[in-house]
Amino acid sequence: MMLPLFYRQPAPEDVKFQRLIMGALAIASIFLRDTDLLTLFLALSVIGLVTGTARSPVTLLLKLITLLGARPIRLSTHHLRYYQINRQVDMVDHLMRIGAAAGALALMPVAETLAWGLVAFLCVFMLLSAWFGFCLSALAYIAYRHLIGGKGPTP
Repeated sequence: MMLPLFYRQPAPEDVKFQRLIMGALAIASIFLRDTDLLTLFLALSVIGLVTGTARSPVTLLLKLITLLGARPIRLSTHHLRYYQINRQVDMVDHLMRIGAAAGALALMPVAETLAWGLVAFLCVFMLLSAWFGFCLSALAYIAYRHLIGGKGPTP
């Protein structure tokens, strides 16, 4: 898979901001029981898959906020390495969001409680990933590389 075509590795601040905003959007969709917010989440994830985190709409929002003089994201040197991701991990991250959101939207008409449960799991993943540097997508990528027998680049 060659998406994103003109990949640029995102800054750690971009990765953390992306996870915080997307997690907050998913949480808002649960509390408001609003499928439109979930659809927005899905759309931002698809766009992010194509553009990569470094050029996604959420990162552009961070750049705009930064231009206005605010500095919403701070990373300690200890946590800096947790937010350094490569192309493969970035893609897996977006694919997991797309899968969860699309699955939840598909389940909504037949199993609404299960669908919102899936979104709740997604929220927990996004916020854990943002605050503690834990990245399920990185673990999924490592497992994928292990299963196909290759060593792949490290995130």
